[in-house]
Amino acid sequence: MLNIVVDWLTLFVDCEHLTLSKSWREKGRGTQFYEHLTKYYIDGVECANLVYQPRSSQRNTGLLKINNHILYHFDFQNITEKIIKETNLKVIKISRLDICGDFHTFKFGLHPERFISKFFSCEYLKIGRSKFHTDGLQSSSNCIFQYLRFGNRNAACTVYLYNKSLEMKEVKMKHYIVDSWNLTDYDVNKDVWRLEFSLKGSEIQFVNNETGEVNTDYRSVYNKQYIVNQFFALVNNQFRFVVNDGTKHRERMKPLELFNGNSTCLTAFNERHSAEYGRAEKMLIGMAERTFDEIRERANESEIDYFTDTMTAVVNYYKMDNYYKSRFANEHVNRGLKILRDFEGSGGT
Repeated sequence: MLNIVVDWLTLFVDCEHLTLSKSWREKGRGTQFYEHLTKYYIDGVECANLVYQPRSSQRNTGLLKINNHILYHFDFQNITEKIIKETNLKVIKISRLDICGDFHTFKFGLHPERFISKFFSCEYLKIGRSKFHTDGLQSSSNCIFQYLRFGNRNAACTVYLYNKSLEMKEVKMKHYIVDSWNLTDYDVNKDVWRLEFSLKGSEIQFVNNETGEVNTDYRSVYNKQYIVNQFFALVNNQFRFVVNDGTKHRERMKPLELFNGNSTCLTAFNERHSAEYGRAEKMLIGMAERTFDEIRERANESEIDYFTDTMTAVVNYYKMDNYYKSRFANEHVNRGLKILRDFEGSGGT
């Protein structure tokens, strides 16, 4: 059994025509990045919060976060739309979206703890990004794992596998989540695990396999079937594993089936590749810079432009703008500034 839900929703909004009713209550002096913080209440219960008026920009934009309990409410769509319309907000895009699947075990009864153990022992190998973080407990005879994370928390997509029942016992009990499990016939006396995809910004896009269209309408979060399709598209893109048979190529190994019915009409892709860089990439950039130093005296203008374009592509691909700026931009001012301008124009930060 697998119950797929939206667990976090933050919308990037235009606040030019902002209208705050009595349902909104201003809180303090805003935040580090926004002048104002205000919260929305229904019958005394906080349902959303809005930060607006960026300290670093003249444009009046903001972030509208729908509170977690509303996302599990049967009237989630109407409540959210009421807040948006009543406040005269214009939604620009989704800023953060967490899509989760709750379950007791994977396919064929594979327990998540067992899955993590087999991943650590390299019996299961991950396809794609495999840098991870974990949390667990060691006893006198074995290690018990309750948490596995792929990607850093600020990545375009962070993947979490964790014991949701244990988290709520140790951190904060959310009865509305337990109620949602009861409605779908979960055995709440057994641990429920959660596979969570946390999407930040708009780098992760979903293309319809039949039409080729990319849906950017925030209102797709109200469509249960669309969320299910997004979840399985993310599983196929971000949570793929194979059974290690000792051969050289992972892609040729037998896929590990984790869920039933994970076919989907969507494909998830990263609009801007999130490759990480390390020592090898730094050495590549350094060698390229030294090579250019050796040939630049005899290089013509077109050759210099070709080199600059190549360096721009490498910096973009590995997200090395900050490293390049600190290491090379001052040494080669004109070329360095062009590369950094090209990077910023392509959406880099």
